[in-house]
Amino acid sequence: MHIGKYLRFLLRSTNQYGVHSPFIYGFVTGGLYKRGKFRGKKTHRILFRMIKYFRIGEVILTGESRELQTLLHTCFPGLADRAKGEKRLVYHRITAETDPETLFSREDFGAEDILVLDGIYESRGTEDAWNSICGHPRARVTVDLFWLGVVFFRTGQAREHFVIRP
Repeated sequence: MHIGKYLRFLLRSTNQYGVHSPFIYGFVTGGLYKRGKFRGKKTHRILFRMIKYFRIGEVILTGESRELQTLLHTCFPGLADRAKGEKRLVYHRITAETDPETLFSREDFGAEDILVLDGIYESRGTEDAWNSICGHPRARVTVDLFWLGVVFFRTGQAREHFVIRP
């Protein structure tokens, strides 16, 4: 981890008290900060809280390890059996070559779908890719959690960017 990047993140970030969007405030207080039984990697804990809070019906892992896939099936056994058309969460490991146009065209994101990007501060290239995703017209609400970047495609909501301490 880059200490300088993390310190800059801490200076810019806020908690639930600095959020004025009801949607994001609910997510932060009811999903992100709510404690659960799972004790694993921080990114996995955040991901599992999101799945529970948003009642995700389908999780799509792109290029992720078997470890996370096994954990998902263990913690959410009915996840694979749910019907298509429910809320989807797409988990993608961001790289310097990640292009928003390619990423958004690969998956047909609906208004209720969520894109979670892992490793947004790993290099200058991944930071640039994250910033270009945040500026994309289809990304309505973006949340920077340092370890993860979250993109919401909610139609009818003003474009906003939040930097939240998880």
